[in-house]
Amino acid sequence: MKYFIAGTDTGVGKTYVTLSLIKFYMSQGYVVKAIKPVETGCIKKNGNLYPEDAGKFAELTGQDVDEVCPYKFEIPVAPYVASQLENVHIDIDKIKNHVFTVYNKLIKEYPEEKTILFIEGAGGLMVPVTKKIMMIDFPLILETPVILVARLSLGTINHTLLSLEALEKRNINVRGVILNNVQGLKTVAELTNEQFLKKYLKLPILSVLEKNDEFKRTIL
Repeated sequence: MKYFIAGTDTGVGKTYVTLSLIKFYMSQGYVVKAIKPVETGCIKKNGNLYPEDAGKFAELTGQDVDEVCPYKFEIPVAPYVASQLENVHIDIDKIKNHVFTVYNKLIKEYPEEKTILFIEGAGGLMVPVTKKIMMIDFPLILETPVILVARLSLGTINHTLLSLEALEKRNINVRGVILNNVQGLKTVAELTNEQFLKKYLKLPILSVLEKNDEFKRTIL
């Protein structure tokens, strides 16, 4: 299995959700790998750019950080903007081949039904990766269903429905939505958004993660 972890916006907690998914499925006996094709806002470490999000994945899965993240940028902006400012060409075919190489190696070494590859996007769905390719194009390019991560807080009904409409128009398979209380708030919005979103959704809310919480059951 492989899943693309997309977000309704930046800062919705995609990395935290992906880390929680990795931990949970590893605890259930799955062999889990992760890829974050592009990471911006990387830090300098021993003279090289180090992707902190991808580094967290690598620590859990035992992968080399370069396998997890093939494209690293220092400036914390959209991938296409960073690539232009840092004079680095992002090759979409290279990303596609990299993802399929990692996945095919995984299912060759282990039973396919006990393997998962999580691919985390950067920012929201309409973030440009190149001049012509947006983050929303990756699920079709990589032939993988989407898990959509959304905030639990105020504004998530709008952001989630707009994101799902964009995915539906492109005939992208969406497995479901994960609501993440990234701010740890308990306002009326956090207390009611799940039940009201369900009135509009055609697919399941897979889980609601509270701040510093982890998955306690299989959701996929």
